[in-house]
Amino acid sequence: DIYQLVQDKDKFDKYMRDKFGKFLDYSKI
Repeated sequence: DIYQLVQDKDKFDKYMRDKFGKFLDYSKI
């Protein structure tokens, strides 16, 4: 559940990297 992920920043960051890492350059954020 996305809301639970948002509450846990480490898990959320990992989720975002797993989902969108190939599309985003996190070094520019």
